[in-house]
Amino acid sequence: MAGDRAPTGIYGLDLLIDGGFPRGSLILLAGNPGTGKTIFSAQYIYRGVKEYGEPGIYVSLCESKDAFYKSMLRFGFDFSRLEETGDFRYLDLVTMKGKGVSQIIRMIIDAIYEMKAKRLVIDSFSALVQALEKPIDARILLQTILSRIIRAVKCTTILVSEVPFGSERIGASVEEFVADGVIILRKGEHGEGRLAREISITKMRGTRLTQPLYFFTLEDGFRVFQPLELQRCERKGRFRPITDPPGRFSTGSSDLDRILGGGYRKGGIVLFEIGENISNFNWQLILFPTLANFIAKNRGCLIVPMGGSDAGLLASKMKRMYGFTDDELNGLLRVFGLSAGDGMESPYLIKVKGEDIMEDYAVWVRTIEELKNRTGQPILEFVSIDMMEITYGIRGLRRLLGMAVARTRREGNLTIGIVGPGVEHVSKRAAALSDIHLKLIRDHGTPLLYGCKPRTALYAVEIDQASPYPLPRLTQMT
Repeated sequence: MAGDRAPTGIYGLDLLIDGGFPRGSLILLAGNPGTGKTIFSAQYIYRGVKEYGEPGIYVSLCESKDAFYKSMLRFGFDFSRLEETGDFRYLDLVTMKGKGVSQIIRMIIDAIYEMKAKRLVIDSFSALVQALEKPIDARILLQTILSRIIRAVKCTTILVSEVPFGSERIGASVEEFVADGVIILRKGEHGEGRLAREISITKMRGTRLTQPLYFFTLEDGFRVFQPLELQRCERKGRFRPITDPPGRFSTGSSDLDRILGGGYRKGGIVLFEIGENISNFNWQLILFPTLANFIAKNRGCLIVPMGGSDAGLLASKMKRMYGFTDDELNGLLRVFGLSAGDGMESPYLIKVKGEDIMEDYAVWVRTIEELKNRTGQPILEFVSIDMMEITYGIRGLRRLLGMAVARTRREGNLTIGIVGPGVEHVSKRAAALSDIHLKLIRDHGTPLLYGCKPRTALYAVEIDQASPYPLPRLTQMT
């Protein structure tokens, strides 16, 4: 039941733990210094008061009240205002650590009853344990005092615990057994040495955990990334084109434009490398907005599709996802048929034999000239490099790439080459020719995008829920 759960106030987390923390539970939040424990805890308290009407107490044995209030303002958490309403209290016990644990606990308990608090954070329990005389006292403190009291008044509590660098041990090694939930925060590296933050939910009473590990970011507050499959994507409107910056083509995504300094360079070559476990929808969410942006501006697009796709399927997706008409696609979209699956007839299907590369390339060039004469505008060439190698072999592919790159630069078009996993010899050759080299990988259920050329940070890929059609939301993993 929803009433048995306390929403965490952490973006993305509640959907992963059945709606929130079990009400009245004891949650252990552990991690190395700098992993985001204080931000997590502060957001839990702040949004608990603001959005759920649950009074909260933040107990700190590590940071003064003034320092805490000031640092939290950059995340939009104005705790001084919450304090004025009487719904929040900050217990600054930094100077109390040497005065005995029993006195500290009494102050916490008195504040809970006085405020009728429903949320409590103790930051950090590690500092509290250091004042105890014997390790067994930590278990007694948790089981006989804190645990019983917070359950009796249904005050859902977070105990913050520091994990020293190089250590796997959490606090006094008793918190994990007493706590109803255990959450561990880590900083690691993904995407060829780029920073990524991970949240591990190793225990949560009465909760079915589908997977233990997720990514999170501290960009604009603490937010956990859900697997892309859990996100809904519904088209409610027609694609609206983005204006091209000077000397560039917009990617069709304002987020990707920002990351690339405005978009793709005119006359540019882009390599888009796809890692393992990336679905068609994952990479299409990044690249199809560029295709849509060209079509919406009455520009021609020539496509050599990846294996398993064909002209009819591509056209159907552009209509369904971005609202284009048959007339628009018939006039602007051209798809090379290199596989047996392209036997259907359609105005945009260009059939080639796939035997003689120069013969087929001549058709390619004529198609580009026809589109440019029709529109008077640059062309987007969207090419599956894998399919070209399968069809013409590595020598034929190299020859084709050389000719295509020279023509794209000369005519001011845009060429995007796609390479799948397992063909490193192809991607290395294509990377050397490209102006921009992007990689899309997947881990913990989340697609991650980063640039090798130019080098960028790591970005989590989500569906932009504010858009009326499929667009990526790219959030830096900070």
